[in-house]
Amino acid sequence: MFGHRSEKTQWSLKQGRGSEMVTASEIAAFVYCPEAWRLEHRLGLEAGNRAAMAAAELVAGGFIGIGRLVAVLAVLALLVLWVISR
Repeated sequence: MFGHRSEKTQWSLKQGRGSEMVTASEIAAFVYCPEAWRLEHRLGLEAGNRAAMAAAELVAGGFIGIGRLVAVLAVLALLVLWVISR
């Protein structure tokens, strides 16, 4: 009884954690899709759409950059209008 380790403990030790710690990322992945969590964290399988996910991250990053640029330009425009109106 005391010498037996659960599958989760053995998995945690293999991953180098040394304890039965579960990260917030693992909980979020499990809540979102338990089957995807099982495939990745239990069986060690990677998602088959890694290239599509990487492309989506690049597109999203580009839009974030554009949004920041628009925000800076809006602040500059407000500053110019404020200076002109004085």
